[in-house]
Amino acid sequence: MKGVVTVFRFTLREALSRKVVLAAGIVGISLLALFALGFSALENSLSGQVTGGDLSVVEARLFPLNMLATLGLLVVQFVSGVLALFLSVGSVSTEIEQRTIYAVLARPIRRAEWLFGRWLGLALLMLAYVAVMIGGVLLVVRAVAGFDMAGPAQGVFLVWAECLALVTLGLLGSTRLPGLATGMIGFSLYGLAWVGGLIGYIGDLASNDTMVMIGRSVRVAVPTDGLWRAASYNLQSKAVLDRLGFLGDVQLPFVSTDPASGVFLVWSVFWIGAVLAMAIWSFRTREL
Repeated sequence: MKGVVTVFRFTLREALSRKVVLAAGIVGISLLALFALGFSALENSLSGQVTGGDLSVVEARLFPLNMLATLGLLVVQFVSGVLALFLSVGSVSTEIEQRTIYAVLARPIRRAEWLFGRWLGLALLMLAYVAVMIGGVLLVVRAVAGFDMAGPAQGVFLVWAECLALVTLGLLGSTRLPGLATGMIGFSLYGLAWVGGLIGYIGDLASNDTMVMIGRSVRVAVPTDGLWRAASYNLQSKAVLDRLGFLGDVQLPFVSTDPASGVFLVWSVFWIGAVLAMAIWSFRTREL
């Protein structure tokens, strides 16, 4: 356990020394500033709408504001996913190529402890980034428009789980492949999950069982898009969700109007754990 803590601290210091956190912070501040400007402009254009409590107000004011907020959060989760892959794809392979890992493993630290410590460090970094970015978007929404999302804490946790899946996938590839190859595979799977979600969405609209099954199969194989859709339900206005439920079969292409099933969430946790176990096994059995 002491070895895990040591590697965990080293991972955090390494990220700070490589100025990854600084670069991510600059990008994040820029995104938040752009979102705040656009969201404020939209709110100003809708300020003449009646602010009563009937359903028409939800459609006239909250629908466009909620949609822009959701698009902003969609960008946040995409940037977070890219950052998760960027941090993880070279975590093992770069250390081996530069031969710095030999000095670390010469100490009484097992390979499993080293990899698990790296995973924990990257997980904490992604949790902090996701919480700050999503929290920033939600603060803008609350300050400008005065409404809250249905489940912000659950939304943050689910986006973080998506990033954790990508971090774990990147670590697995990094135990056997160079960083560039791992990055290409990781981004391809990330995109595949997104395309699978769109296929499932179109299948629902067209009542095409084959397309729906393809979407579900891809979601099981790579749960990142499913986790984002689960998060997106919690990161929407409760009034908008109620109105969409009133409308019946209304669906949106990049978000979900229904909560995620417990079975899928349990599967996602199992998937992350299984991929992490595969990464540890792969690293332990690799010849250095």
